[in-house]
Amino acid sequence: MNQVKYSIIINARPEVVWETITDPRKYEEWTYIFSEGSFFDGGWNQGDSIRFLTINSNNKLEGMISEIAESKYPTYISIRHLGFIMDGVEDTTRKESEHAYENYTLELINEDQTKFTVDMDIEEEYIEMFEDVWPKAMEKVKEISEDAKSKPMKITIRTRISRPIQTVWEGFTKSEHVTKWNHASDDWYCPQAVNNLVEGGGFDYTMASIDGKVSFHFEGKYTKIIPHEQICYVLDDDREIVVNFSIIDGGVAIEETFDAEGTHTLLQQRQGWQAILDNFAKYTEQNL
Repeated sequence: MNQVKYSIIINARPEVVWETITDPRKYEEWTYIFSEGSFFDGGWNQGDSIRFLTINSNNKLEGMISEIAESKYPTYISIRHLGFIMDGVEDTTRKESEHAYENYTLELINEDQTKFTVDMDIEEEYIEMFEDVWPKAMEKVKEISEDAKSKPMKITIRTRISRPIQTVWEGFTKSEHVTKWNHASDDWYCPQAVNNLVEGGGFDYTMASIDGKVSFHFEGKYTKIIPHEQICYVLDDDREIVVNFSIIDGGVAIEETFDAEGTHTLLQQRQGWQAILDNFAKYTEQNL
């Protein structure tokens, strides 16, 4: 096994570059350099399983079976590659000593500039290919990260639910269901939800801590509704959110993209919104 290393200077902070690397939509943008249609399935927290995938000409999955060996936001990610998927068939027969590592280091080198370094284990036969594509992919990471400085940062989260679209839609939009799942942690809940699901209509979800010390209103106005397909709305602070529903084998895929705010870190926002979406998926599959 050989080791290779690539670096690039990006005019953006590590938090922004981290988001470019790990956000599912942005990931698809910069990894098309390796293979058109690339995507990942899994998480980026330490210990998470993650698969790096594409669809081949036979409409079968191909890619890497991996796990996150180490994750230190927003400076370091270590990926341990455990095996392969070839033509839809998984192979994890590699010995532990044969596991390859792919590491991303994000070093803040001044107030608003990051050195992004990739070092990885690689077999001899692939060195020439990666010498060509990794620098191109890093240029794309640079482009996406620097472009984010001139517009609102958008964060995308996803989930899959093994229920029919009608059930998922009603669970996501009806007030009596929203109050059951709309919280990011067990010390919060949603005591009231008012929802007028029409274009130009609005919603007002009350969010409160279990101990009763803190509460606020999460409210906005709908700008576009396509039943069973898409919900677009604007929050009272003018941030835009788009929720897409797609029918897949065995259920529904949901993708939610929202404008980040400036109070919490990008990671905190991603984790909070993802936790709520995961609660929705769990509630829907267990109760509807």
